[in-house]
Amino acid sequence: MYKTMGAASLGALIGYILNVPMGSLFGAVIGVLILGRVMSVPLSLPKQTIVFIQTTLGLSVGSVVSFGSISSLFSPVLFIALICCLAIQTMSAYLWLNRREGWSGVDSFLGAIPGALAAILSMGDNYVSASPKVIFAHSVRLIILVTMAAFVSYLMPTDMTVQAIDASWGTKTVLSLSIVALSSLLLGYFASKLGVPAPYMVMALICSVIAQEILPTGVFVVPSMLVALSTVALGAFLGLRLSEVETGNVLSYVRAGVFVTAISMSVTALFSYVMSLVTGVEWLVLLLSWVPGNVEAMTAVALMFGLEPAFVMINHVVRLGVLHALPLVFRQFLLQQKQ
Repeated sequence: MYKTMGAASLGALIGYILNVPMGSLFGAVIGVLILGRVMSVPLSLPKQTIVFIQTTLGLSVGSVVSFGSISSLFSPVLFIALICCLAIQTMSAYLWLNRREGWSGVDSFLGAIPGALAAILSMGDNYVSASPKVIFAHSVRLIILVTMAAFVSYLMPTDMTVQAIDASWGTKTVLSLSIVALSSLLLGYFASKLGVPAPYMVMALICSVIAQEILPTGVFVVPSMLVALSTVALGAFLGLRLSEVETGNVLSYVRAGVFVTAISMSVTALFSYVMSLVTGVEWLVLLLSWVPGNVEAMTAVALMFGLEPAFVMINHVVRLGVLHALPLVFRQFLLQQKQ
C-alpha cells in the first residue's frame, strides 16, 4: 500500500509541477504503472480506498451546493434523454464488440455497459466474472474520457474555472468536517447494503448539503488538501487496475477500448447537443454528465474545472442506478453464460 501511494504521490507532484490539465491524476496513474509494470514491484491498495474517494468527492460537491440547486438541476426531460442515450450507447457498443472484435456474448455485454466498472465487478459474485479484457477496455475508456475533459476544459476561458477552497484547519472546521464525514461513512455503509450506487458519495453529498444549510456560513468547508489526496488515490486506483493487464494483450484491448469509446462518445455528443438546445443547459456540462465514465473521475473533473459538479454527479448517480439494475433485467442471459 505504501509503495503504491508513494509512487502515486510522486507522479501527482510531478504532474502538478508541470502544470498540465489533470496532471495530478495522470501523474499518479503513470507513477503506479511505472512502479508496477516497468519495475515489477508488487502493488496493492486497501479496499477502503474507493470509500475515501467517494466520501471526499461527495463532501466537496455538497459543500458548494444547496437542496434548492440540486432539486432544480434534474428534470424528467433530461431523465428520459439519459435513458435513451444509455440504451443506444450499450446497443451500439455491444454490436461492435461482438461482431467486429469477436468477443463472446457475455464479454461484449459487460464491455458495452457504459462506464460502470463497479457494477461490472459486482456481477462476479452472483453471475459471471469480468475478464481482463473487459476491465482493461473500461480503463482505456476512462483514461480517454478524462483526457478529453481535461483538454476541453483547458481551452475554456480561465474565468469559467474555480479554485479549490483553501480552508484553515481551525477547531470548528475540523469538528464539523469530522462529524459530517463520520455520518457519511455510517450512512454510506447502510446504503451499500441496500445496493445504492456510489453509496458513500451519495450519503456524503446529502450530509454535507444538510451541514451547509444548518451551520453558519464558513463553518463547514472541505480543505483543498483532501480533494488533492482523493485525486492521488483515484490515480493510484486506476493505475493499479491498468498494471494488472498482460503486456501481450494490450494492443488488442486498447483497440477495443478506443473504438467502443468513440462509438459511445458519438452517441453522447449527439444527444447532449440536442438536449442542450432543448433545455438550455450548457453543452459541455451535459456532455460530461452523460459520457460513459466513472462517477468519481467525472465528478472530480467537473469539480476541478467548475462544470456544475452537482449536476454532473447527480446524472452519473442516476445513470449508475439504471446500469446496476441491468443484471436483474438480463439475469437469465447471465446465468446461461455462467453455465
